[in-house]
Amino acid sequence: METKKTRPKAAVPASPKSDPNAYKIAASKDTNSQTIAKLVTGSVLSAATLKQFSGGGEALDVADLVVEMKRAGDETVAGDLGRVERMLANQLLTLDMLFNNLAQRSGRQESFKGIEVLMRLALKA
Repeated sequence: METKKTRPKAAVPASPKSDPNAYKIAASKDTNSQTIAKLVTGSVLSAATLKQFSGGGEALDVADLVVEMKRAGDETVAGDLGRVERMLANQLLTLDMLFNNLAQRSGRQESFKGIEVLMRLALKA
């Protein structure tokens, strides 16, 4: 039986990874202040905040979030509220579950303090 000799694969140089927390700014004639003002009044700060709390980690790029948030905003401006309505329906169901869970847990408490804490949380939900 003849065996084939295998050669090790040549190493492929790694391409530099882009920073998932960065947003690339296109060159323009704007001053630094004007560019920063456009970024902070746009969706870049919101995208960075969303990334931080989304649980997406390093796999989620701020730049991709900015694009998707712009798309969602454009849909809403055009009168297509489907995405917003689905989001609100999902939040409604989640908050209803939280309210019911906390309210039921408060009913099983022995102390007034336990009832009060859980009912306050339930009503805030």
